[in-house]
Amino acid sequence: MRANNQRVRVKICGIRNLANAKAAVTAGADFLGFNFAPTSKRYIIPIAAKKIIEVIKDDVQVVGVFQNEILEKVNEIGRNA
Repeated sequence: MRANNQRVRVKICGIRNLANAKAAVTAGADFLGFNFAPTSKRYIIPIAAKKIIEVIKDDVQVVGVFQNEILEKVNEIGRNA
């Protein structure tokens, strides 16, 4: 616990498969990050992320990680993933 009695929240980034997503949720992650920067080693295509998110969406909050992407593309991936 923090001094102000707020629990530290944990985000695990670079999720690329369902097994790792489930393991992170089971371990207590508050957020899972999906990396949509194509130059990253942990890049995941949006359709693959969507399949994982459909399974775990009720158990954890999801965030997208982007790099130098235009807002329209970020919004499109956010709507479709």
